[in-house]
Amino acid sequence: MPKIKVPDSIKIGGHKYKIILDSSHRLLDGSLNAEVNHRKEEIRINATRPDSQRREALIHEILHCVDRVYLDNTLDEKSITHTAEGLNQAFDELGIQFKWPDVKRTKGKIKCQNSE
Repeated sequence: MPKIKVPDSIKIGGHKYKIILDSSHRLLDGSLNAEVNHRKEEIRINATRPDSQRREALIHEILHCVDRVYLDNTLDEKSITHTAEGLNQAFDELGIQFKWPDVKRTKGKIKCQNSE
């Protein structure tokens, strides 16, 4: 089964978003799978989730970045969620998994602002 190495950052348009596996209270307390902070150019993925949920969450947040950079925020949350789930299922059917060795991991309380 092929594994795609998740990089420590991803460039979308002229922006380079850091990818972080996060086990801070912000994601755990809010029961979030992930969040994107466009000002800080960070995508935080809940490190405690199973791999399938982390993969879907990364796809979901990348879609938010693509929407902001290229589509002028025209996609609604439902469209992004359904597209991410569809891509996640397609990757699964193709036998593609993600591996996370280079992604920074954080613990403890981290202050994160809203996603905009």
